[in-house]
Amino acid sequence: MGWQMKLCFWLLICIVLVGCGINQGADANQDRDKRLAELEKRLEALETKAAAQEKELAELQAKNGMLAEELNETAEGLTQATHLLRNLPDLSVTLAYIQTIEEESGTHYLIADDAEWLTGEGAVQAIVEDTHVKKEDVSLPNGFYVRNTQSEHRKAALANDALIYLLEGAAHQYTPHADFTQNKNAWKERLFWLYQVGGEVVLVKEQYLP
Repeated sequence: MGWQMKLCFWLLICIVLVGCGINQGADANQDRDKRLAELEKRLEALETKAAAQEKELAELQAKNGMLAEELNETAEGLTQATHLLRNLPDLSVTLAYIQTIEEESGTHYLIADDAEWLTGEGAVQAIVEDTHVKKEDVSLPNGFYVRNTQSEHRKAALANDALIYLLEGAAHQYTPHADFTQNKNAWKERLFWLYQVGGEVVLVKEQYLP
């Protein structure tokens, strides 16, 4: 074999080896890309799962908050009931706007403007009488009517141990006696149920108005 043939032979071998190396490199790149794609897919699945778990956690926290609020309202209801039961059987309940709060000789007095809470046919009839509209034209969008046609102020002593519950949003919150009486002119536009024993108010509870 001449040197030209030997040279061609070795060149051919080099070309084959280089080609094999290129193919191996291409195969390695494809394998790497495949693995990256699989990792990205797993990462996306983990992110989706994490988002779902965060949503579940938020829902649980919201449910726990609602449960705590319900338990708080139940506890407050029991406190109110116990307080009222101690003062039976002389209990009377009236609905009123509190125009102001006065103090005399260490006793606070509510200056109350009484109102009526009416529903159903009684509410319809009262609206007809108060507004002189036809009965068929009367509507009760909220299902009730607060009747307060005359401004007649009466004076009611507020017991020193009276329980007072004001609305924060739609939920009742206990309010200390001092905080309530200090804001003596803040309640004119708000409606309250006054629970009285012998003319003394032992419980004040704000009425929710939509």
